[in-house]
Amino acid sequence: MIYASTFASWKLHSPGAFLYTLIRDGEAGGVPNIGTDYPMLETAGTIKVVPSGRSGSFKMVLLQSDIAESALSIIDSRGSRNRGEAGSLQSLGNQRAYSHVARERAKIASEAEINGHEEARLIAALRDVTSGGAFGV
Repeated sequence: MIYASTFASWKLHSPGAFLYTLIRDGEAGGVPNIGTDYPMLETAGTIKVVPSGRSGSFKMVLLQSDIAESALSIIDSRGSRNRGEAGSLQSLGNQRAYSHVARERAKIASEAEINGHEEARLIAALRDVTSGGAFGV
């Protein structure tokens, strides 16, 4: 859902509301971009993308509800002070305040001071991992 609200060609403004609908109804959507923007979720077997009733539009059919429920729980738990019962619209929380973990890590990394030794160690680790090694094992 972070991809959908940040990087997708058609930005999802309320990922929690979309997930809530997907969980409740077993399907959600009805826009052309769903047909192209979610191959990773399809490959993982989390959703299936199918044509919707409108020409050129697609919807998601939920295959793994536990994954969607976990994602909704994570979105709900971030930034919400006044949570309702699980599954309620109130429990969706303040989604506009959500900040993806990767964004926070990048912020911390850009502010961290790196010396030559640590930089060399990081580059060695990246090379080892990308070449199939087992860095640090």
